[in-house]
Amino acid sequence: MSRNPTATRRARLLAGFAAALSAVSPGITYAGPAVPPAPSDRPGSITVLDMTDSQCTVDKAYADTLLTQMHAGAVLGEQSIKTLGEFEKLTNGRPFKPNVPMGEQMTPEEANRFGNLQERLKAQNASNMFESDRERDIEVVKEMTDIAGEMAAPNWSPPDDSHKRHQYLAAMLLAMRDKFPVSETERKQMLDLSGKCTLAHAIMVQAQNSYLGAAKIYGLDEASRDLDDLNRRYGQNLKPDALLPSDRATFNRLMPVMAQVRQQVAYTDDLIRISKFEMTSIKLAEVRRQALYEAPGDIDHVRGAWTDAVKSGDIDPETNQFSGIVNLVGDHFPSNFVDSLSKIHPN
Repeated sequence: MSRNPTATRRARLLAGFAAALSAVSPGITYAGPAVPPAPSDRPGSITVLDMTDSQCTVDKAYADTLLTQMHAGAVLGEQSIKTLGEFEKLTNGRPFKPNVPMGEQMTPEEANRFGNLQERLKAQNASNMFESDRERDIEVVKEMTDIAGEMAAPNWSPPDDSHKRHQYLAAMLLAMRDKFPVSETERKQMLDLSGKCTLAHAIMVQAQNSYLGAAKIYGLDEASRDLDDLNRRYGQNLKPDALLPSDRATFNRLMPVMAQVRQQVAYTDDLIRISKFEMTSIKLAEVRRQALYEAPGDIDHVRGAWTDAVKSGDIDPETNQFSGIVNLVGDHFPSNFVDSLSKIHPN
């Protein structure tokens, strides 16, 4: 993403200003959002759009990523339908005596065929479940990105109980702020980010634009100079009650700019965390696909594969922590496939 020298200078200024704000006594309340106390070539591979960062919007990347994942689900669905058709052909191909186990009436060839179909369907159901989970995650990522934008508005308030899903995801975003703080180093690294237009990258591009936009907040230059002067004379940990009346007036003039900067940086950080959520969902899908390739239909092997990857160092600690968030969201919002199974087998 190209940047002109002025924007880069203002971004550095913003970084210093934001760091100075973090030293202000925490008891002071500012305006802003409230924070409460598998194999890659298989269906569902990461979607990559060939476009520049200026064209790489979240809406475009989301639509293409979701379409690719839905296609993967459709392919698996067709395979399952074909398997069920073979089941029906086998069981309805000739009459079986009632009240007598079907297995006892089958020829060895029929019994072997029946067992193979059972194993195939078991593997297909497992793949369907995890690919449906990935589709759910893509939708959640887009929802959280939209909610983060809403939370950045000055008059934002938490959704009421009539919007349960929206409410839960907003609460999750706020909880992630505490659990996954974003460092200034990460923000600086984000400014130099480049890559293909995946959904995760599109969100980071939006974060870049947000952060650079914060540097253009009206009055930031003057506010930064005034804050530097106050820090020089009173120290980094400013206590408004300890300021001279004229300096207290200066500090009060800083408040609106400080609030805008904090709000904009909070939005930037939310986007960075959402991008990490998306990358973790991708990693989970890759590990699950590989595990199902190794042991088709073996759910225990799939669950153990992630643990093994963590122990071997293939999964870094932060990604492992984010996997807990992805799984928590999954428990709260079952995928379409799991929801369908629960309706067929409610117990």
